[in-house]
Amino acid sequence: MKTIVAVPGPWTSRAAVEQVIAGLGREAWMEEGAEPHSLYLEWVPADTTLAGAVLAGASPGAFTEAEAAALTEACGCAFAIDKAGGSVLSVRRMIRLVAGLLRRGGLAAKVESSGRSHGPARWCRLNPDKVDDRMYAFVTLVGSPAAGYGSCGMHNLGLPDTWLPGSMAAAEVGPRLTAFNLMQLDVGLELPKEGVRKAAIGGHQYDVDHVTSRFATGTLHHNPFGEWRLRP
Repeated sequence: MKTIVAVPGPWTSRAAVEQVIAGLGREAWMEEGAEPHSLYLEWVPADTTLAGAVLAGASPGAFTEAEAAALTEACGCAFAIDKAGGSVLSVRRMIRLVAGLLRRGGLAAKVESSGRSHGPARWCRLNPDKVDDRMYAFVTLVGSPAAGYGSCGMHNLGLPDTWLPGSMAAAEVGPRLTAFNLMQLDVGLELPKEGVRKAAIGGHQYDVDHVTSRFATGTLHHNPFGEWRLRP
């Protein structure tokens, strides 16, 4: 599976982006143990929809006013693509590589394989060694009362997404999903293959089913690791 992060910036060609990355030095972003030849770049010229597409994936506070305004100045958009994504090693490497691009003129980071967007300052504060920062960078929350609420993007980290019923109080959804996904990242989740599956996280107990991803196969949001359906 692919992990893709878009970085709008001042670059007018793919060669210009490659020159920036060469200037970083491989030691600035390579991750020991990661597939060395799975990472590659693409570039497209900016169009009038770029700024809106980036900001659509931003949570409150993701961009300062100045950062949001600067998106209209982008000449093009680089795409950092890991065709062997779906692991902590891949995510750690991507955090470092994208931070390097942002420090050299990049205007935003949008994780195409989840839809989450970050301003330069926020992304550059991420620590790839911290579990919660890795999830914060690559995972967003989506849903509605009709469809239920869930995470999108855990496949970038090699894990299932998590969903709660739409009947849940909206104020409880974010904290509960975040706690469950952090537990997956921190200690893992082992459930019996048969019988009633239960999990207790953050003082809440759930019956748990593992099902296929609700996002269509072949789309960037599809999770090949499936999803956990939680029933309080």
